[in-house]
Amino acid sequence: MTLPTSWLSRGDTTMFGAADWDWLKTQNTPETTAHQVLTKLRANQDVLHKWNRPGFSGRGIGGTHGLFDEIQGQAQSEHPTWNKIQGVDQWRYNDWGGVGFGRDDIEAARSRGASEYQIRQLHERATREGVKTSGPHAQDFIANAPTSEWNYGAHGGWGFGMADVHAVDDLEKVKKYRDFAVQNKLNIGKGVSDWIQEKQIIQNDIKAQAAWDERIANIPTAAELMAEMPTPKIRAGRDYATTGRSAQGMRVKRGTKFAEGGKRGTKGYFGRGSKFTGDTTPNMNIKGGGGGSTSQASNTLNTV
Repeated sequence: MTLPTSWLSRGDTTMFGAADWDWLKTQNTPETTAHQVLTKLRANQDVLHKWNRPGFSGRGIGGTHGLFDEIQGQAQSEHPTWNKIQGVDQWRYNDWGGVGFGRDDIEAARSRGASEYQIRQLHERATREGVKTSGPHAQDFIANAPTSEWNYGAHGGWGFGMADVHAVDDLEKVKKYRDFAVQNKLNIGKGVSDWIQEKQIIQNDIKAQAAWDERIANIPTAAELMAEMPTPKIRAGRDYATTGRSAQGMRVKRGTKFAEGGKRGTKGYFGRGSKFTGDTTPNMNIKGGGGGSTSQASNTLNTV
């Protein structure tokens, strides 16, 4: 990558100096930004005076001191602001420090708001593009940088979007990877939250139905309930409803008008000697008013 000849047309046409840089700043074209000039000068150090090469700060008398560092400072000031959507893609490695990804990139990205995981992504992108990452600072950083089960840069962009969701296709894992992305300042793509909400509703419905099915499966049927009921035990001669004999065990307080009809010598509403059985209606002696006479009715209640 050689410098365009127009960049060397002021003063010494074989060297790039302060006059050339001052002229380029007035051109205001995509090819003459500080970043573009810096990139070309990095690859053509031989056209710079030794005092204008990297490592010399401040322009000296005569414009032959620290030109490269001056241009790099301008490039850094023009560097895109860090943001979670395009921060990794827009990072310009040449603007910071020496060649490749190194200490200055790490420190600059961190100071601009990048998370440690996003700086790891800067390292990953540099590796993809063949940018140098073999420096000691880069190696030390990557050895301790946070890692993730999911490769967020493998499905378009460096955040977590619908391409990632469809690739995962599992609600619990999607939520897990989404949470990691949020914690590490990664962008969450449009549609991810809606997908999680819809899948969560479906999963909740399935769980509720399963719980209901399990509950009703444990409820016995009518036939099962009947089969578990004990068979009634009937004692002959003691149960009025089934034997037609006098009901036993009925206790009536002595001296009242109610007395067992079958007991000799007693007198009650049913009359002396009456029996109350299940197959007959008791004969009743009912005392009327007036003459003191009595009438006996069979199966019929007579009053005088």
